[in-house]
Amino acid sequence: MVTYMIEDPWLSIVMQTNCYNITCNTIEDYSEHREPLRNKETFFTTVRTQVSPDDRLLKLDKTILFVSTINSYSWTPNDVYSNISNSNVNLYREDDFQDVINIANGAFTSDRFHNDPRISKTFADKIKLSWLKANLSQNRETITLIYTSPNNKNILGFNSMVVKENSIAIDLISVASEFRRLGVATELINASKKLALSRGLTLTVGTQKSNAANDLYLKNGFVLKESVFISHDTNTTFQ
Repeated sequence: MVTYMIEDPWLSIVMQTNCYNITCNTIEDYSEHREPLRNKETFFTTVRTQVSPDDRLLKLDKTILFVSTINSYSWTPNDVYSNISNSNVNLYREDDFQDVINIANGAFTSDRFHNDPRISKTFADKIKLSWLKANLSQNRETITLIYTSPNNKNILGFNSMVVKENSIAIDLISVASEFRRLGVATELINASKKLALSRGLTLTVGTQKSNAANDLYLKNGFVLKESVFISHDTNTTFQ
């Protein structure tokens, strides 16, 4: 595995510090690349490793903290879903912006930012909302679907996806708290399956191992491909 650290311009703006990403086999591998960070007044690095870092962190700088395990799933298109109707699911429009933001506000609580005690809940909420706003503004190639109530057309949930060269990734998905466990998320997932099928692309999703959504994806035909361990390395706090 080639290991190198890259800047994260978008997250640097949101967190107002020097942000980086690195993927490597172990935390020890990362330690060989972090020396330049010592010259930074503040920094925040997302470290993705193939090996769980729990037992290794004690030997390293106290700024490194394991925050979550991400399970990556995939679903391969098949004709079973070609005729499924999702009459309540539609493409996001600009007029839907505030309704989608209202559903997302405070909905994400088990992600890596909320799991890091050096990041306040308010600041973690800000990161996730900024993330969603970037998707809705098409800062990268994304497709967002909304689920509307058949009675009053209120928006009950959304599914924001990133389009990649060989796949479509469910990036942010949420259902209004009072309408969860009623099948809304499943319909949004089925709609994303139809989209993947129409383009001949694999559908992927990554979610925290502790998230109840793992069962939802497994029940909907997704297959676990790998688990990645996420640590944060930072010399500051975020309030």
